[in-house]
Amino acid sequence: MHTEKVVWVMVLFMMICVVEVVVVVVMMREEVVVVVVVMMMREEVVVVVVVMMMREEVVVVVVMMMREEVVVMTMMGVEVGVVFVVIV
Repeated sequence: MHTEKVVWVMVLFMMICVVEVVVVVVMMREEVVVVVVVMMMREEVVVVVVVMMMREEVVVVVVMMMREEVVVMTMMGVEVGVVFVVIV
């Protein structure tokens, strides 16, 4: 099930990157997902903070875009690390 969650979050990022400001809060059973995205045009700076609580699992994701789009995903509790790098 964890893999499904990760894929779902990745899809959210793909959709969120298109929107300037997006705040998504999803509650499933005991699972809580909070996604906050702040995008500044011209300066091209994006900060994404994702907090996922699965029992004792915590996921923190930080995304910063400066000329080169760099996405860094850090998963704690779940052994998953994904890094996306896109050059515009």
